[in-house]
Amino acid sequence: MNDWWQLLIVLLIAANPAGAAAGMALVRQRVDFAGYRVPLAGAALAVVGLLFVAAVILADPLLDVLSVEHPTFQIGAGVVLLVVGIQTIWRGHAGFREPGPGWQAGIYPLGLPLAGNPALLAAALAWSADPDAGGWLTLAMGVPAIVVAVGVAVMAPAGYERYLAGASRLLGVLLILVAVALGVSGVQSV
Repeated sequence: MNDWWQLLIVLLIAANPAGAAAGMALVRQRVDFAGYRVPLAGAALAVVGLLFVAAVILADPLLDVLSVEHPTFQIGAGVVLLVVGIQTIWRGHAGFREPGPGWQAGIYPLGLPLAGNPALLAAALAWSADPDAGGWLTLAMGVPAIVVAVGVAVMAPAGYERYLAGASRLLGVLLILVAVALGVSGVQSV
């Protein structure tokens, strides 16, 4: 996949803005972050951005160190996307324990595991190591996906938890479709 718009759609599905917002709706019930929206979003963007950039930069060296060929890694990344998709359908968001107080909820759970979920990082690794897509395209398409996920999560109005969880479940179904396509692509390349 080397078309920028396809990669952007895949990364938006993997980032799952609706799932991040549904998870943050649960956090909002436990932690009042009304005065912390900007620091909360900043902390989440810093954490997810740092992990995403590290995944993009380290994709090829990581595969070399592990002696894993790209098609084999595509299959593994497809499995990760499949598991996250199933979990998203089941829960409606990524699971997490007690959130941090105030702006620290931007690091956990908004940064990890809601916006910076394993599917997003596995997709970043898989497409960064792809000779057709490459790291720069993945990085360029990942930035808007991350900003949308964090922005929707922080700015989503209260009272829409059910709708956000439903939209997240639909994105989970799409994530499973992407996972199967990624796995089939890896198997065909082997």
